[in-house]
Amino acid sequence: TLFRSALLGFKNSMNYAEEIGDEQTQAMIHFEEGKLYNEFNRPEDALYNYAIAALQSEDNNLKARAYLSMGKIYDDYINFEPAVDHYSAAAAYAGEADNFKIQSKALSDLAEIHARRYDKNNADMFMKLAAISANSTNDDKIIGIIYAKNAKIQNKLGERARALTSYSTSTEAFSKLSEHENLAKNYREAAFIMKDYGNKAKARTLLNKAYSAFPEHE
Repeated sequence: TLFRSALLGFKNSMNYAEEIGDEQTQAMIHFEEGKLYNEFNRPEDALYNYAIAALQSEDNNLKARAYLSMGKIYDDYINFEPAVDHYSAAAAYAGEADNFKIQSKALSDLAEIHARRYDKNNADMFMKLAAISANSTNDDKIIGIIYAKNAKIQNKLGERARALTSYSTSTEAFSKLSEHENLAKNYREAAFIMKDYGNKAKARTLLNKAYSAFPEHE
């Protein structure tokens, strides 16, 4: 099977990396093996390999990615404390590496996990930090993704005005790219908020923009 073939490939690569004493390559192999196990729904094996990758690697970028991946597994299984610990470690190592892309994702995940508990103070703090980190990437796609996620969290917490502002920032970023699907999604979500406000005319306008976000509908 594809799974067994991939594992055999990792084993052969690992044997060679161990023979020459290349610990960084060993860490990278463990990380890739963790991704494989996660893809095939074997979370315990995935966590084991991600943990080794994080401990063995001297590269803060790889450490950040490994901790972020572990955080997501714990988050998926609603294990709050280890999820927060691993997301926090991911944000810290990403910061050490000036990897604002990974850092903004980890901070955004921290905001979301606290919002699920209706911990507004921590959710708000991490949303602000995620936005700062996203802006530091100068990457419009990352900025669009993080602000859209902030908007979703803000709406969940009942902060509709702030959510609309975040959707506006996200939409501005996506507009610079060919992110038609993300643009349409932003317009739809903003339309639902305007409908909740009772502004049906604005909601219709936003829904029309969602439809027109795709070139074939212009």
